Amino acid sequence: MLIQCLKQSLAIAPRYDQALRNLAVVYQKQGKFLEFRETLDKFDYRNDAQMVHLLSSDLVKLNKYDDAAAVLREGLHQSPRSPELLELLGYLEYARLNDPTNAYEHFTQLLHLVPDHPKRGEYTNAVNFLARRLGKTSSGN
Repeated sequence: MLIQCLKQSLAIAPRYDQALRNLAVVYQKQGKFLEFRETLDKFDYRNDAQMVHLLSSDLVKLNKYDDAAAVLREGLHQSPRSPELLELLGYLEYARLNDPTNAYEHFTQLLHLVPDHPKRGEYTNAVNFLARRLGKTSSGN
């Protein structure tokens, strides 16, 4: 029903970004990845950190880690202070892409942006491990 309402709105105003965004979210929540991607391509989702996060999360579920990281890096250019983007990108770089330099940078940025992050201890351990691996002085986060 919601999809039909949004499609009717878009029939009247095909470039109505909010309706496109809402339709994309509905498709994503229903697991309709193809429809989700097609809808994203109809508006500039790259300026919306939540949409970038949704897309990259879906790419991670599909084991497309390089693609997810590319989407996240592009999203960080638009939203450089997004904790959600930094966290997911740091995780990918650390756990999936074997990119310790960028994982260190992104986790460090995350901890500076969100000092009381719920996973602070875990990410501090990761930063300290990566600092040792990279030959850096630990920041003692």
